[in-house]
Amino acid sequence: MRTLHTLARLALEAHRRNPKDPGLAPLWERVRLKRALRPAAPEEELWAEALLDHLTEGLTEAWDRYGAPSAALDPEGGHLASFTGPGEPEAFRAPSRREAYRVARRAWFRRILERL
Repeated sequence: MRTLHTLARLALEAHRRNPKDPGLAPLWERVRLKRALRPAAPEEELWAEALLDHLTEGLTEAWDRYGAPSAALDPEGGHLASFTGPGEPEAFRAPSRREAYRVARRAWFRRILERL
């Protein structure tokens, strides 16, 4: 949670310097809505919640749209894991199913987060 609060604090500071920054618009809108519901909440807390909501919503939408990565036994040995989006499909080989799936999930989450 520390990293999340640090990122939220940095976003809040950036917003204070440039309130019209389009990159912060989705977070600012969420903060504004949260403030309307909880006017006494600390500003940093609202930004942390907004950031967490933004990230989890993006991951959930991608999961619904593309499905999660999957893993299977590779006929050539080991295991193969893959995902179909966003972007181009990608596959990974590893000695174990668990490791192949872990590598594919990490790449898939990274690709989704890069697009948020």
